[in-house]
Amino acid sequence: MTWRLYRLIVRNESVLRRGRGLERNTAAISKLTGQSTSEPISLAPGEIRFEFLRSGKLAAKLAREAEELFDAQGYEHVPLFSTASETKTDGYYVLKSADERPLDPASERVHRIDGVLRHAGTRQSHLRTVEITVDTVDNPLGTTEEAYVGVPATATLTRWYDYSGHTLTQATPAQTVATEYGDVELYDVASAPSTTSAALTYDLPYADQGAADVRVWDDRETDLASKTDAEGIVQWGRVFTSSHEYQGRPIVSNARLRVLFDPDPTAQPGLQAERWDAANSQWSAVALAPNGNPDGWALIDADVVTIGPAAVDAQLLFRADDGTEAPLNARLSRGDDVLLFESPPNASDQTPVTLQDLVSPIASDRLQTAGESLGLRAREEVRR
Repeated sequence: MTWRLYRLIVRNESVLRRGRGLERNTAAISKLTGQSTSEPISLAPGEIRFEFLRSGKLAAKLAREAEELFDAQGYEHVPLFSTASETKTDGYYVLKSADERPLDPASERVHRIDGVLRHAGTRQSHLRTVEITVDTVDNPLGTTEEAYVGVPATATLTRWYDYSGHTLTQATPAQTVATEYGDVELYDVASAPSTTSAALTYDLPYADQGAADVRVWDDRETDLASKTDAEGIVQWGRVFTSSHEYQGRPIVSNARLRVLFDPDPTAQPGLQAERWDAANSQWSAVALAPNGNPDGWALIDADVVTIGPAAVDAQLLFRADDGTEAPLNARLSRGDDVLLFESPPNASDQTPVTLQDLVSPIASDRLQTAGESLGLRAREEVRR
């Protein structure tokens, strides 16, 4: 049986254990380890143990991705489900803990991940939500007072919920945009019943969850055009925690825009960007610095601050040829084809005009952020 934990595919070599009962496919594990996988384990009510393998030339990378997902703070509830047929295990889970290790200390070809998950609900008991906390931002390139949140176009029962008034109202998308992994509908937060105590609620098939989410990648010393190798295998590493130690350079992507941060002072300007060309089903480079880079701005630090399915935040630090430094906060949200830049609250000077010009081709003109985050709410909480 093949399982999917969020976007991680787990094929036959897996074991699921509960306090009572057992679902397993242990043949691959037993063959590789030469030992039984049925050791006793104590689990709290509602918890399951999910043990699986990562094998092949990228086993260590894949195992680290899985372990990071369990440690991630921005992924409170993730789906676990069988890709073949519906099972009683399918549902939303809280990732409790995980241990990752190679089966043979002398080889990196096979890694075991032993995780504990707690059941949090199903599509029948819960709805997905995009919680919003709308706020103004000091965007040096901003001109419009608006903000949007993105939801996969395959979502149904899309409604605004007002937590203070306990009311549901129909939500109508302002526009639909195409991404590499399907359409995303953008909703104007101006139509929300509240800017601080509201959420966009919706239902979404497990298989569609995560496709349109914002991602952070480690390019592992490749480049923006080399996500896969000659065999079509993804060689970038998925990043889930801000403490990730990068082997290469960070890339933020939402399947509509992707930006590589290269904090090498010699790599002016240290930013590379591509947009998804839906008409031709390919990524196209975005030319930055339309008026050149006369001050020699270069990215010298990229600090990915928060990573979540609905948005990713980073603080970028640039330095000019004359030694002047300028910080910029950057936020990428689901469905956007631009970064929302903001001058940090403690920045001593305004963002230089030449730096604004450099990033303008990928910069949002909005003066608001939706402050969105992905959530899960019991249906009984949001019923009329």
